[in-house]
Amino acid sequence: EAIVAHPAFEGGLRLTLSPLEQQLRDDDFYTYDEDGTHFSQDVTPMILAAHCKEYEIVQILLLKGACIEKPHNYFCKCSECAEKQKQDSFSRSQLRMNTYKGLASAAYLSLSSEDPVLTALELSNELAQLANIETEFKNDYRKLSMKCKDIVVGILDLCRNTEEVEAILNGDVDQSLPSEHHWPCLRPNWPLSRKSRRYREMIYRLNPFMKFVAHAVSFSLFLGLLVLSASDRFAGVKNLPNETITDHPLQIFRIKTTQLSWTEMLIMEWVLGMTWTECKEAWDDGPREYIMHLWNVLDFGMLSVFVVSFTARFMAFMRASHAQLYVDLHVTNADLVNGSLPEDVAYFTYARNKWLPSDPQLNSEGLYSIAVVLSFSRIACSAAKYNPAFTTVEESFKTLFWSIFGLSGVISVVLKYDHKLIENIGYVIYGVYNVTMVVVLLNMLIAMINHSYQEIEEDADVEWKFARAKLRLSCFDEGSTLPPPFMQGQAQIDSESDEINEEIKQDISSLRYELLEENHRPLKNLLN
Repeated sequence: EAIVAHPAFEGGLRLTLSPLEQQLRDDDFYTYDEDGTHFSQDVTPMILAAHCKEYEIVQILLLKGACIEKPHNYFCKCSECAEKQKQDSFSRSQLRMNTYKGLASAAYLSLSSEDPVLTALELSNELAQLANIETEFKNDYRKLSMKCKDIVVGILDLCRNTEEVEAILNGDVDQSLPSEHHWPCLRPNWPLSRKSRRYREMIYRLNPFMKFVAHAVSFSLFLGLLVLSASDRFAGVKNLPNETITDHPLQIFRIKTTQLSWTEMLIMEWVLGMTWTECKEAWDDGPREYIMHLWNVLDFGMLSVFVVSFTARFMAFMRASHAQLYVDLHVTNADLVNGSLPEDVAYFTYARNKWLPSDPQLNSEGLYSIAVVLSFSRIACSAAKYNPAFTTVEESFKTLFWSIFGLSGVISVVLKYDHKLIENIGYVIYGVYNVTMVVVLLNMLIAMINHSYQEIEEDADVEWKFARAKLRLSCFDEGSTLPPPFMQGQAQIDSESDEINEEIKQDISSLRYELLEENHRPLKNLLN
């Protein structure tokens, strides 16, 4: 207090500038003893006080007009930033690091900001982005980002009741300002009649639930279609590999094998709908945020394999259609067997055992088996295998089950004919299945289940509340597309969602406090 009361500090300029900046202005106000200083010359008194968590000194400096200037954007092209980057880029990054350490200090956040909770969360998000830009200080920025979240938790932890939580999260709200300039009130206001209010409350509570049910029903129907498709495919390979079956004498055999069944057409429509949903989610969240969730990557990869599989199937059908068109125009015999066909047309009359390994239909079936792992062998026919494994759903289940105990050999995926792609896909998928079951599930599952059970048993109520909150929040996203076949009602649901959008946002804050009463860890995860 005695030092800053000196007339030299009037106006607060010397408290804001670092010693290095003072020297650049030909101001020799700061001097050093023979041993130098323990601190970098770019550190201001306020930054140093924030680093040391000196609340009283921070308060004194703030009263004198000192503050920590937020660094410019990392990609700023102003003359000052360009000059610092040109002279010493590492020193510039170090200066930014020291500044952000001061900004992320609990002492500075709590004393300089009118809304430390909001400021800390915004700063945490900015620091997380800088961690991916300034690689030299990547770990430091990540620690600072987590530190800001811990500050928020610490502030809310000091609250003794719900009213104090509301006061902190709502802040000093000026009701005359538009709603976008302040936090929404935590308690929903329903300025409607009692009957209308009950209707709105019912929609408000049921809308996320119905959204969850729609996705669950959609995926269940998709699985059901895959089961029906499996039955159709197994029925289609009952004939021997050297047999051809046609509906009439002049029909090309491949026309019959490449046509899509009604279940496959429905699966294709489902895949297109789910692909559109994933693309829209990636567009809304951004590619970086989208791929951070590995389930999104898995879903998109699975859908991509389905799309490529159906594309190959369509190519095979188009080539067979061209061959059929040639037969219809040029073959007059009553039977194709007695007709003379060009080799490129005759190929589509051959039985399965004469197909080329690069045939689009074989590639399509191989890719389809990758997308539907447990059905990967449905493309094989009975007489093409050394044993009946994977020729039916029942045989597939038996083979996979007994392979866990080492009672099914690798011969289960060997084919007699030169269809190497299909055979190699069988090797890979069957090998991945055995490694996963034997090495991971059987040897690690017991320990993992025991560990998880102990954790959940000790904190069962909090775990349930956190899981419930995550499920609710997953259905609150705006603008997401409903899955097939519920897309027709999207416009009506969007209209109702817009009307109650503010009420949904207000209830999210209440969920925070519900979790906070029990444990800090779920709240930290939720803030993440």
